[in-house]
Amino acid sequence: MTDDDGPSVLGTQGKNCPTSCRPLRAARARFPQRPYTRKQRFLFAEDEKHSPLVDAALEELEDPTLTAEVIRHRLFISKMRRTARHMSHLRRKFLAYQEEAWITHELLANANAAFRITHMINSDIGGGFGSGARLSHRVRLEGMDILEDPWREEPTRREAFCEWCRREDHDTGFCHFLRKCQFCGQCGHVEDKCNIPHRNCHHGLTCKVPVDHLNLEKTRCPTRTRRPARLGVRFT
Repeated sequence: MTDDDGPSVLGTQGKNCPTSCRPLRAARARFPQRPYTRKQRFLFAEDEKHSPLVDAALEELEDPTLTAEVIRHRLFISKMRRTARHMSHLRRKFLAYQEEAWITHELLANANAAFRITHMINSDIGGGFGSGARLSHRVRLEGMDILEDPWREEPTRREAFCEWCRREDHDTGFCHFLRKCQFCGQCGHVEDKCNIPHRNCHHGLTCKVPVDHLNLEKTRCPTRTRRPARLGVRFT
């Protein structure tokens, strides 16, 4: 019997008895064997020019457990490749969403949104932002406590642990193994831990790195670097 997990064998103790199903695995050799080399693993590859020779040899050996293990090996290699292509497509979508979210941060900063919103909140205490959006006193106090807490800088955790790296200090969407740093364009770390955050800064433009970045002063920002003199003209 062959299912999604490879060949399996059905067993029962007789009529009207329960039927069990177990995977059909290769029988062990008489003596312990060392793990296979890359060349030896290549022997079992599928859709290669030598694959018909391997299949013919398996028929001659007449060992169903060995044939089943080769089938299972090829099956899971094929599944691995399909899953990798699907993951690659999903990761491209994930990075595109991350980049769009970062662009919204930049546009909100250009619009001075944080100052305008907090100014409205602080100046309208007790007013409720108009009759159409009255907020309860409890909601307003809880919200103000969060905004006035100097140590509260991260969104509320929504997962017990990261589904990708299994660490408990971040959600899956913020895993540094999945994200791409928007400062340097490299993967493997988040923006707050970037060692070269000024990589996309350019002379004559506003610095793209926030003032609370750990490595803000580690490298010189091009926005604060004067252009070299040309044609004998010096900057004083």
